[in-house]
Amino acid sequence: MRSLHALCVFVVTVSVASGMLRAQQTPQELEQNRKKLMHWRGQPEKIQKLRKDAQTFFALPEEKREKFQKLDRELQAQSPAAQARLAEVLDRYTDWLEKQDEKTRKRIKETPDKAARLALIKELKDEEWMRTQPKAVRDQYAKLDAQAKTAFLSKLRQEDRQRRTEWQVAARFWKELENKVPLPAKLSDLPNDVQNYVNDYLRPMLPKADKERLDKAQGQWPQYPVTLVELADKHPPALPGPEGPREFSQLPQEVRVKLLKAKLVTPPFLKKAEGTWPGFGIAVSQLASKQKVVLPQELWPYSFRCLHVQTQDFVKKKLEPLLSPNQTLRLVRAEEAGKWPDYPQTIQELAREHNLTVPWHSLPGLRERWDNYRNLKISP
Repeated sequence: MRSLHALCVFVVTVSVASGMLRAQQTPQELEQNRKKLMHWRGQPEKIQKLRKDAQTFFALPEEKREKFQKLDRELQAQSPAAQARLAEVLDRYTDWLEKQDEKTRKRIKETPDKAARLALIKELKDEEWMRTQPKAVRDQYAKLDAQAKTAFLSKLRQEDRQRRTEWQVAARFWKELENKVPLPAKLSDLPNDVQNYVNDYLRPMLPKADKERLDKAQGQWPQYPVTLVELADKHPPALPGPEGPREFSQLPQEVRVKLLKAKLVTPPFLKKAEGTWPGFGIAVSQLASKQKVVLPQELWPYSFRCLHVQTQDFVKKKLEPLLSPNQTLRLVRAEEAGKWPDYPQTIQELAREHNLTVPWHSLPGLRERWDNYRNLKISP
């Protein structure tokens, strides 16, 4: 179970070579699997593990193999983020189940349906978690009815996750904390280029709820930079979000200056698009494309040259080598068309098809500058 996803990917790859599943593969899938195999050949330890998993898989009864393949197809249909989350859940559940006694495992196995089984697992995990709490908390919990217990547990877990997040970030800044080096707790603590980006680019893209989250975190470290990085990554200027500028006066100042210098603010179709989103962004990007103007901060990119250098490196060195001929053609056509948001959305879609995450530009400065506030591994 722990390596099911990797196992099934390997089964498809090696079986193509042996002709076992050739009838089930399209030419594009065959090409993608060939590229994956070529990539794995540089990782002998992974190849050895996958071969062992494949032997285990083929030793299973046919009915069980079919169930595994069905589950893998269902996983493959999910987005890369969902696949990663589900794989992590599977690993955590397997670890947890192995630690239970035989009686508990039998009780879970014999539960009649999925809903009841999930309810039982949640009940067992809640009881297990409560046993780790102070006696005063356990006594308070014991006095509550079922509905109140659910709300009480939810609040406790949220507070626990928050504490663990803070400790994880604090560990990354231990030297600064020991030496009492000031750390950013509000926007004004950050460099001017970051302040300008947040005010001119990020905030206009944020829905009301996200703006409120960011404002609520002001004055708190590490909550403010953690929230800022999360929201900036969630709303990169390259992709269309739920909100955005709807008229010339709402554009970032450096964008307005660039358009005015290039005398690109008078076409009728730009005026016609005002008041709409993403219509106004599309019109501005279309105008920039016609005049070969690259907008700053990876805003509304219509071609490769509009991408930030880190995104360009990703496309050339990580994404393109994995693309099938048809996928390469999709990317080429998207760039030749020179349209936003079609071009960055094509990159996003192709990356997801290969389980990759595009490092879109989100905050000024080196990406490593912000990495201490992202990739926090906090289990529920």
